[in-house]
Amino acid sequence: MDILEPTRAYHFTFPFFILIFIFFVFFLSSSTFLAILMVVKLLFYPSEGSSKSVEKRS
Repeated sequence: MDILEPTRAYHFTFPFFILIFIFFVFFLSSSTFLAILMVVKLLFYPSEGSSKSVEKRS
């Protein structure tokens, strides 16, 4: 039983890591990642972008 324990854990975790890797690659290659980056930039730097745009308009 002790010999089978590591193999069982390996068989359960290995495909799980593959799914995470595939999802991570798909998430990076998708356009939603760029949209999330734009939202994060707006959340972290809202005053800089808005102030520059307002100054240019006025």
